[in-house]
Amino acid sequence: MHYLCSMRLLPKGKLQLHDKKIRLYKDLSSNGFHVFRGYYDLKYISQDQKKLLAHRLPITAGVNRNTKIDIGFYDLENSEFRKITESSAWCWQQGSRLRWHPLYPDQIIYNDVDRNNNCYCTRIFDIHDGIEKGKIDFPLYDIADDYSYGISINFSRLQRLRPGYGYNFLPDETEKNPIPSQDGVYYVDVQSDTAKLLYTLKELSEEIGVSDNSECYLNHISISPDNKHFIFFLISNVPNVKGWNAVLFVSDTFGNYKILERKDRVSHYCWIDGKKLMVTCHKDDNIEYYCIFDIETGEKEILNIHKLNKDGHPSPLTKDQFITDTYPGINSLQEVLVFSQNCERAKTVLSVYHDYRLRGEKRCDLHPSVENNGRYFSVDSTYKDGKRSILVFKIEEQFNG
Repeated sequence: MHYLCSMRLLPKGKLQLHDKKIRLYKDLSSNGFHVFRGYYDLKYISQDQKKLLAHRLPITAGVNRNTKIDIGFYDLENSEFRKITESSAWCWQQGSRLRWHPLYPDQIIYNDVDRNNNCYCTRIFDIHDGIEKGKIDFPLYDIADDYSYGISINFSRLQRLRPGYGYNFLPDETEKNPIPSQDGVYYVDVQSDTAKLLYTLKELSEEIGVSDNSECYLNHISISPDNKHFIFFLISNVPNVKGWNAVLFVSDTFGNYKILERKDRVSHYCWIDGKKLMVTCHKDDNIEYYCIFDIETGEKEILNIHKLNKDGHPSPLTKDQFITDTYPGINSLQEVLVFSQNCERAKTVLSVYHDYRLRGEKRCDLHPSVENNGRYFSVDSTYKDGKRSILVFKIEEQFNG
């Protein structure tokens, strides 16, 4: 939350490191453009550590998806952006779900619009020759690391009900149906380019007792590191009523699911391994906390760690440590925190200014993503020039605790 009365005191352009174990490795920007990676649950640096995937938009871009987004990468040796292609399926918070191909290190995967068939799709491009190597006739939210399957949802419905997370190039054909029985979670066989509807929104909403005057949608699909399970959020809200409810589901690939959290509203997540999941939650009294679920037993462990009483975007940093962030505080500073599961206090390792003029869909969370087994992490930032840029930090030495 920003406090307008303190705007004249905001430390514009401020970037402060609080630990000598990290250093700013690259500050990536482009004149006249916003540049950003996307969501924190993906990795953006190539296997050879020489390229970082990025999206690029004109500084004047708004929320109208008639503007195409540039898809490309930064050369980490000379900090220059190389455009590969474009996409009409993008959003400010998650981009086009751009990622490296899990099997072919010189190929990228991203969502786009198939204008011939008037639908969203997934494209595979080679970064060297700029030639399309394949297309999947469904937009993928996440893809298994062995490239055996992906999970798809209705991105137009997501964008309509949660602006900034889906795509609005195509209309939401379910707009007049609060809880559709022909829309939901899709399992996509990427080899055969076929999809099946695993769960409908109606089926899932009936499971948790959503009222008839609510609208339901899906978000935050994430496949486990062993590719055997995936999570998703079923979110419901009542039109013209502030707030929403978010329930955490975990499923195998055969159509069997269980609910991990339904009492407190879930917000963000990261896989620790194939069996354990870290989640941030909100209680009805606005208390926020981090916890860990065992997806097999459903057992929940709340982390009683100082400074983790606010929502953030966590990721494993090493086997025993995690990294997360905070939203802008009263002084418009965002922080990056490091903690271990058994520590008493999370450590602030970085503070960075957030430009309060970029708000709504265009707001910029840090979304720290971990690269190269914990040697680097990167964030999206608005700390200078009134636009988005990408900061890459190198971890010189493992953190204590």
